[in-house]
Amino acid sequence: MSEDALPLPDAAATPARRRRRTPPPTPSRTKAWTRREIAVAIALTPLALWLGWRVLTLGLADLWAQSDPDSALLWRPSDPQALVAAGDAAVAGKDFSTADTLARQAIAAYPLDGRGYRLIAQGLQFLGNDAAAGKLADIAIARSPRDVIGRMLVVDQAVKRNDFAGALAQIDVVLRIRPDLAPSVMPRFVAAASSPVFAKLIDHLLVQRPPWRLAYLQMLASSGTDPDAIDRVFAGRGADDPLPPPLLGTEADLLIRRQIADGRWGNAYFTWVGTLSLAQRTRLGNIYDGSFDFPPTNSGFDWRLPEQGSGFDVSIGPAGDLSTDSALQVHFDGLPLDYRPVRQLLILGPGHYRFSGMGGTSGIDTQEGGLGWTLTCAEGEQQALAATDLLSGDTPWGGVQMEFDVPDTGCAAQWLRLDLNEINFKGQPLHGTAVFDNLRIDRVDAGSQPAAAGAGSQPTTAAGAAASSARSDAVPVPPGLTPPSGADAPDGP
Repeated sequence: MSEDALPLPDAAATPARRRRRTPPPTPSRTKAWTRREIAVAIALTPLALWLGWRVLTLGLADLWAQSDPDSALLWRPSDPQALVAAGDAAVAGKDFSTADTLARQAIAAYPLDGRGYRLIAQGLQFLGNDAAAGKLADIAIARSPRDVIGRMLVVDQAVKRNDFAGALAQIDVVLRIRPDLAPSVMPRFVAAASSPVFAKLIDHLLVQRPPWRLAYLQMLASSGTDPDAIDRVFAGRGADDPLPPPLLGTEADLLIRRQIADGRWGNAYFTWVGTLSLAQRTRLGNIYDGSFDFPPTNSGFDWRLPEQGSGFDVSIGPAGDLSTDSALQVHFDGLPLDYRPVRQLLILGPGHYRFSGMGGTSGIDTQEGGLGWTLTCAEGEQQALAATDLLSGDTPWGGVQMEFDVPDTGCAAQWLRLDLNEINFKGQPLHGTAVFDNLRIDRVDAGSQPAAAGAGSQPTTAAGAAASSARSDAVPVPPGLTPPSGADAPDGP
């Protein structure tokens, strides 16, 4: 049978399962759901519009509440933030009537916000009604504990009642909440330090080591006007401090610098001695640590190595052939020179003295001038007292000395300095090394002989010698210096 003769399949004979079709959607059912959704959307439209408007008004009110409270109140008349900000602006302009109205509106809008009560209290304080102002201020900080203005209002009320402890407690909280306010808040602390009662309360806070402690002591030392109050706060703060040493290094240096700036040399000396260990106290004398056994602190009456300058380097350590132990070394590296002197502050009483020590130079390539020790008064016109011969070139290791007189007046403290003839060398390159060790100063009496270099200077007053022989940790007293009455130098760490 040919291919054309093949029988075609009968469509009617095809099984029903092969002719399955999806029924068309029912028009009536689709239209019913669409009408329901439209009805819901129409019903919700007013609510959506209202919610959108509320979000817009609240957002704009919050945005302008602090920067432009009047505009914020146009969008939301009962916004508590904007009402308080507008009230603060009214208080700043001394318009306490408007501030009172805004404050009452803020309280009505949000009673738990205490700042409305604070605004009313500020107006009452301005009118002289301190009793009512104090009560409202207490309510204000109870409801808004982080409101700094409210706490400072409580401080003012506490001071008027002579409640210094309450005032300081509030200032402590303010400084913990807003450390950035320290420059504006702390002057009240500084002024109050003149009161012995207030100073004792301040010390009680300082012993607790609040985060603002160092900042307060810095401001007290730099801007306090009562030297006795400054000493009293530092001393009282250290007396009950549970952590040694009694005066921490940075804090002690604040006090020492202030006492030196005031010319209270004796107070500064005994404050500085209180920071020394017992081992360091063994090097006390007319010159401290003339054998350079301890690292210098650049503070008080210790050695002060230059922290600036160029073309040279100052160090303390073994110096090879020139010295068998620790010594002061100045090395010039050939760069353009801007020399700064090594120095130490002294307090020698009136009299005749001899400075002596060991020194030498190597390869300092200059035709004139050099390094030498000088002594000048530290106050007034800084009168020059004496100078050693200048060392330069290759100077063998040997003794250096000078004798000088400290005048009766105008020279209660002195600077010992290792100077360079800067007229010849400033800005010019210089090479070489200088080494010094075993420096001392002795009072020279009639018929006395020069002391052996390296013996170490000792106190030359009878009081100082007696104290040293009485106990090993006694503080040697430089000649002419009397310890502050009723106060012994505190023990070192």
